[in-house]
Amino acid sequence: MEAGRISVAQDQNELGQELLLESLSLHEQIYGVLHPEVARVYHQLSNLLYTLEERSAAVELAHKAVIVSERTLGVDHAETVLNYLNLGLFEHATGNTKVALAYVRHALELWKIIYGPNHPDSITTINNAAVMLQSMKQYHESRLWFEASLSICEEVSGKQSINTATLLFQLSQALALDKDIRGAVNRMRESYNIFNSVLGPEDCNTKEAEQWLEQLTQTAVSQAKQLQDLANKKIRRVQLTTRGTLRPQPQIGQTSAEANGRETRSGSNQFDQRSIEELLKYIEGGDSPKKSTPKKRTTNPKRRAQKASDA
Repeated sequence: MEAGRISVAQDQNELGQELLLESLSLHEQIYGVLHPEVARVYHQLSNLLYTLEERSAAVELAHKAVIVSERTLGVDHAETVLNYLNLGLFEHATGNTKVALAYVRHALELWKIIYGPNHPDSITTINNAAVMLQSMKQYHESRLWFEASLSICEEVSGKQSINTATLLFQLSQALALDKDIRGAVNRMRESYNIFNSVLGPEDCNTKEAEQWLEQLTQTAVSQAKQLQDLANKKIRRVQLTTRGTLRPQPQIGQTSAEANGRETRSGSNQFDQRSIEELLKYIEGGDSPKKSTPKKRTTNPKRRAQKASDA
């Protein structure tokens, strides 16, 4: 195993892989397949193969490490959780981000049971999950994960630490992707202030935060101007529609003055000519709004004929 690592470090990749695989076969022969030492070898080899861009082989060994460590060390063991986290990273690297998120969430649930919800090592895992969500274009959920990691970091490291400034920088980018430019500017300003006070104005982190702050501020200003222009256009449209009045068009053989006079006579502003007693009676449900005209009573022709015969 050690000779394989040295060969890989010296860029002798083929020789290093042969030595590592030979070490793996020796471990399986000596300890058996289901043994914690074999799980550790699977874990180490998967990391080495991942650095050598052998991602499919790294995923396969990471799967084996999870299975063996679960059966030999236990489901809630620290090495089992670590194997799950590595497997999630390798699956994400191969393009299986949904599967990777499932492994990471499972590892976080185990982490909360073992170490509690505010363990410092969980910050990196939450950040990795947030980055995975960004790659899937789920920007709002990614923002929530960054906010959760920031709250843990502020509680553990303090609000004026470099780790908090780094997380504020990442959260600002997540807010920008979630189209919350104002929140992104505020978070980036906080990150810049911490970097400037702790590391100084000449540090690369401070300069990068300053550049991002300028870009986000310009974007926020241009967005505010666009919204203001849209609001002004809407107000102008409303004013134009309220200023214009519709007039009735004259019919055939009718002048425009007669058409306008007809509208005023038949408009809804005409007062009701009934008396107060009639209006009160109508309100109480007595009469109908329209005045009823008495109809002429017609007699039945059969009755008329009967009267004539009786006479």
